[in-house]
Amino acid sequence: MKALRWHARGDVRLDEIPNPPEPESDEIQLEVLWCGICGTDVEEWQNGPYLVTNAPLTLGHEISGRVLKIGKKVTEFKIGDRVGVDGLSGCETCEFCLANKVNLCKDLSAVGFMSNGGLAEFLNVSANVCVKIPDNAPDEAGALAETLSVSIRALKRAKFKAGESVTVIGAGAVGLLAAQAARALGAKDVIIFEKLENRKEIAKELGFNKVYDPTEFN
Repeated sequence: MKALRWHARGDVRLDEIPNPPEPESDEIQLEVLWCGICGTDVEEWQNGPYLVTNAPLTLGHEISGRVLKIGKKVTEFKIGDRVGVDGLSGCETCEFCLANKVNLCKDLSAVGFMSNGGLAEFLNVSANVCVKIPDNAPDEAGALAETLSVSIRALKRAKFKAGESVTVIGAGAVGLLAAQAARALGAKDVIIFEKLENRKEIAKELGFNKVYDPTEFN
């Protein structure tokens, strides 16, 4: 199969590698449908390694896929299911994992940085980091789920309430999803600051009419 792999700083290659082996008992094997390229992936390519722990390693953690094979202990998925992948997993037994703060687990693992990711044709991944994509959602929704969750968490941490106005600084993927989430959750007004023209245009195409270049206010 083809896979986009990190070899060293500034050295990312499209390699031909063997297909993944049979999934372990707690894993599923996916046919990758969509995989985003995150800013963190770009950072690893240009300036890493920051998170990559061994090389060569397949990048990509914003993944949606279709289940091809199922490990012996997996009961929550069946062949043909479409899933989105949460890139982070922990030991599941420490105080942080039990408190749903997996990012603080000392045994944290990240798909696409510490294990092979989704910029490949096929992928083995733990079933417990996968969520089924609803039948009425498109394939690419699974690849955006992790990014959207970051945006919604930001709104929750800001204690956003319907009827309030929201200002979003930066119209990258997270910023645009935060703006759309705020609008869907009842924001009175959404104001976006972004200096890059292509991002400003995307924001406007999404129906936001208060999009400003922050340098206008210097």
